[in-house]
Amino acid sequence: MVTRAHTNGALALHDAVRDALDSMKLKNAFLDASNVPHIYSKGMKQPDAAWVPRRYPRRSTMVLEVAVSESLARLHRDMDMWIDLARGNVNIALAMKINQRKPEIELEKYEWDTTKQKSCGTQNILIQKTDGQVTVSGSPLIIPFELLIGRVPSSPVETDIEIVEDALCEIAGIVWEAQEFE
Repeated sequence: MVTRAHTNGALALHDAVRDALDSMKLKNAFLDASNVPHIYSKGMKQPDAAWVPRRYPRRSTMVLEVAVSESLARLHRDMDMWIDLARGNVNIALAMKINQRKPEIELEKYEWDTTKQKSCGTQNILIQKTDGQVTVSGSPLIIPFELLIGRVPSSPVETDIEIVEDALCEIAGIVWEAQEFE
């Protein structure tokens, strides 16, 4: 089920990635494919956000799935589907699990493991608010440039994208406001 927290979480993370790309003069390097169905061999899946480079490859290189009421197991199955070379074939899948009962967000990053030939979680970030104090563990969110853009960096300003702790706290604050925790 799509909620305000769900929608605002997706938009806030999408904007944070766009801001990081803007600092590299790459703000317009992507077509927005958020909420656009992706067709694969066994069906169709619609991500909450997707990034499609304007140049090669002309497919989503990164997707975001946001879960509020869905189980963590279901979210992990979605990550496996997106990363699987024969199905979703994206380079990076982000999972945002929003807790409905307390101000807590888990953000996971998945990539394809060529050795194991399966998707693997490569980063886990936990953002929590307890007694008015926000804590973030596992930050910053690091998005490898080559996996997102589909090419090697061509200038010194082109580096891996880092969504730093302050930006993660801002994303969480937007989600928690939508949940009326704020």
